[in-house]
Amino acid sequence: MVEFGLGTSSGRIELAGQSGGAPSRPRRPGQGHYRIRLHCRVSEREDSQHLLIMSFPGRGDRTVNLKR
Repeated sequence: MVEFGLGTSSGRIELAGQSGGAPSRPRRPGQGHYRIRLHCRVSEREDSQHLLIMSFPGRGDRTVNLKR
């Protein structure tokens, strides 16, 4: 689990994966500073990754490893 800061002047944040397809656009209230928290779980049985990406208003550019 890792958390980092992200600023957007346009109010848009787009997420795109390596497998292609249209980018995902989370609903955000607009421009400003956000904290992004990323959870990743690897499934050895299915040979896949499961991601949970959360965003919330907050300041700070520091990257924090919350769990290893």
